[in-house]
Amino acid sequence: MSSNGSNSPLPDQPSGYLEETLESMVLLFDDQRDRLLQNRQPDSKFFEFDQTEVQDYIDLVLSGMGQQARELRIEPHDDLFDDPRTVLYQDVDSALIFRRSFPWDGPYDILTTFAERKSLKGYLHAHVKFAEDEESQYRDPGGDPNIFLGVCGASGRHRIHLMLPDFHNDDEEKEDDVSDIKDLYPDVYAALYSAVQTTMPEVLSGWNPSYQAEQFRAAQFTNRATRTESRKCVAQTVGEEFANEFMEEIREFEWGVNAYWFIQIRGAKDDTRHRGPVTDTVIDHVLQNVIRPQSTIFLDMGLELHLPPGWASLPARGVELHPMLAQLVWGINKDGEEWNYNLYDVDLWAGLVDVAGFRCNFAKEPRTHNRISYLQVYSTDKFATYNSSSSAGNKAVHLHPQQILKMKSAEDVPAGIAKVYEVTAQNQLAGTLTVTRMEARVPLAFAKNVYNPNLHPRDLSMCIYAIPVQTIWAWRLHRILACYFLFRYAASVKHASRKDPNYLILVLATTYTYNAIHSRPSPFSGDRALMGLVLDEGTLDDNYDAVRDTGFHSPRSFTEKVPYSKCGGILLPAIRYPCSDQGDVLRFEFLDNTLEYTAIAKPFKMKWQEIVDRFTAAYRKDPYKSGHLQPKRVTKSDDPLNRVITLPAGHQDFSFIPVVDEYYDQADDLPQGAVIGCAPDTSAMDASAFFLGLCSQMFQRIGNIGRMGSRYSNLSDVDWLRINFETCSDMNISAYLKAYQYERRSTPKQWKRVRSLLFPDTSDNAPVLNRDQGWHMMPLYVKYRAMREVGGPGFIKLRKFCWDMFDQFHWFPVLQYDCIIRHKLREGWVKIPKIAQTAVPIILNPKFRVRVASYPGRAPVLDPLVGEDDDEDIAELRRQHDETLDPIVQEMWRGMAAPEDEVPQRSREPPSYVMQHVREKARRKQGGRTVLR
Repeated sequence: MSSNGSNSPLPDQPSGYLEETLESMVLLFDDQRDRLLQNRQPDSKFFEFDQTEVQDYIDLVLSGMGQQARELRIEPHDDLFDDPRTVLYQDVDSALIFRRSFPWDGPYDILTTFAERKSLKGYLHAHVKFAEDEESQYRDPGGDPNIFLGVCGASGRHRIHLMLPDFHNDDEEKEDDVSDIKDLYPDVYAALYSAVQTTMPEVLSGWNPSYQAEQFRAAQFTNRATRTESRKCVAQTVGEEFANEFMEEIREFEWGVNAYWFIQIRGAKDDTRHRGPVTDTVIDHVLQNVIRPQSTIFLDMGLELHLPPGWASLPARGVELHPMLAQLVWGINKDGEEWNYNLYDVDLWAGLVDVAGFRCNFAKEPRTHNRISYLQVYSTDKFATYNSSSSAGNKAVHLHPQQILKMKSAEDVPAGIAKVYEVTAQNQLAGTLTVTRMEARVPLAFAKNVYNPNLHPRDLSMCIYAIPVQTIWAWRLHRILACYFLFRYAASVKHASRKDPNYLILVLATTYTYNAIHSRPSPFSGDRALMGLVLDEGTLDDNYDAVRDTGFHSPRSFTEKVPYSKCGGILLPAIRYPCSDQGDVLRFEFLDNTLEYTAIAKPFKMKWQEIVDRFTAAYRKDPYKSGHLQPKRVTKSDDPLNRVITLPAGHQDFSFIPVVDEYYDQADDLPQGAVIGCAPDTSAMDASAFFLGLCSQMFQRIGNIGRMGSRYSNLSDVDWLRINFETCSDMNISAYLKAYQYERRSTPKQWKRVRSLLFPDTSDNAPVLNRDQGWHMMPLYVKYRAMREVGGPGFIKLRKFCWDMFDQFHWFPVLQYDCIIRHKLREGWVKIPKIAQTAVPIILNPKFRVRVASYPGRAPVLDPLVGEDDDEDIAELRRQHDETLDPIVQEMWRGMAAPEDEVPQRSREPPSYVMQHVREKARRKQGGRTVLR
């Protein structure tokens, strides 16, 4: 990858690669996205999208796999740095104040209920002098236990913390009744109450005498865990006296002897941004009401590079560029001991190798004569999707891979992903200004002189890129959208296939990539180790083996570099999508059979056996191996029977040969719209046999009842092949289905919709033949769709016949576009039985308006067994269909009584251990109690 001003020789461009600029690459993404969306919203039903287009978009954006291999390079725009509209702004972003006595002389608010999640966590990157064991030493106070005690300042954003360095959770000599910082809250509140009694007794009427009483009030006298935040205002006249009295009470405790105050002044940069050097007036404005004597104060000094309108400044990435930038801006010697790669972390920008900020922690040994303890360089576009976590301040809220693993369907996407996409899209439309921001944390005495006073924007052209604002937001948007579609694709994989190790690795890698785009990569070593195995090798920093790069480290050594880039971006390996000849697993092309399962499960924060149990089909666990509970059908529907069919009066049958113009196999060069897997058929077929055969294949896809695996149907798959034109005119639907639901009145439009899904015309929006929907599992439906693609008079005649025959039915299951049948209960529909939790949806033909009957013991209307005329066989068949609901279903739904007459006893009852398992797993609540019979 090229870098502006880089003096190192570029690696040879790979043979056959086409060079692309960032702008031209985004245009390629735009074209592929337009073909995918086709004026639809990204959150439309997943299977409404052409799955081939989804795959192409993911491959292009996340894996760089297009028709032509491309090498991405960033085009320099050095002339913009000489533009008079290019400006450097300085500001004071925040301040850190440490003091043994209270450092604030203005009014403030004290909290009376405390929350550990609001306590300070993590390093402050400050070099503070402490007196410990009669000797002075410097250390970072960020690791000290603390309590968030209040807020101050006109904005109410500045935070007051009580720091307790003598309290440690791992202290073995600690008293048994004080094991967690939460145990200190009653004593801290008691110290506050005592200070109020001493300094301002006139306000005691608004204070509860104990912390427990205050907690009850804040929880509104309920047992809820969430409490309202309770504050008390302390006036300026008594503020310092009250705080010092409180601190004296705290120091009476063993854990409070060395307690001190910490105030963090936040969000001052917008109020102090200006051109030119920082003056005493600006600093005084930030530190107003701060008592400076005997205080240790650090300031975060900011510098921003603003380019002309329409252009964004982003920090360039390169081993020699970041030290060069540090030397230009802060005077850090890049060739000496001041620059240390072991204290240096790279923050890659949205998966683009050539753009990255960085962070340097010099808290142990401050750099330069200005005693810089912390540096960071970043682009301001991160503000849009970089949130503050509720559990730890100022940390990004990451998407957890377990959220993707638990998605129930392609529509069950975590809300945060769609919201991040929406925020990014709005910023792209608005062309939100993006600049490079450089910050340094220094002591107050050196704050004014920390930046190079002779720095000119032109000097930074070696280390900072100028890129169109629309381009940078579009790049981020495409990467987020591609992850969004890959997550949805992953959620469409069959439930039982999700425990495949390679599928899990893909979920982890995609989640890591997504977090790195909208925020920062995951900090956990297990995640990084897996990414080191996943990401492709490339040419990044091949000559700098000593560099710790981007947080991607080898599992063998924390300091060992792992090459991870290819063609200018952090690209995922090629993805293998589910297909019939390679299995229903979404995974990367590579296979690493040596990877331990525990290493895969660790980033999910789950045990491997827990993952296996979650995604093992219920019917494969004991006692389902008994065979009494049958699995959902996963094979294709059966071929229709060869039989004589009698048509309704007034209709005439005909024969046809379902020949398609071309037959396509699984070749890679298929034209758009090719029908895959539809073999050429030269045998004649009766239209009536085709129609009833397709209907019977649809009935075989009705499915099972929940996890219990019991069928919704009273008929076997073989019996469904024997339906005739009178079957769906028989309104005793209980003879065919164990549980169903229907609207009392349906409309012709609703009836036509179901008809058009099963027998779509050329102008109808037909379901996509995807392996996860089930439509492709009906061979006659695939054949019908192949004829639809060809069109012509033969198809029109067949379609008209099927429509006419369908209109002779009195009822039919309600079909769905994205799946054949959805069994969720509809509000306001009649359901039989009434206690059913799920049921097959039925639509009644509005042309007939015949009432539904419910006689479970009555035989269904079916053709006699083909080739079997024995009365004994027919009698046995009738006896089988006269049986009512299975006892297992009765246990599931409770109270489903079978008719006492006309129902013979079952010849084979399920074993007792099966019934016991059903009772334990399928409890139902009645009258507020759990009933177990």
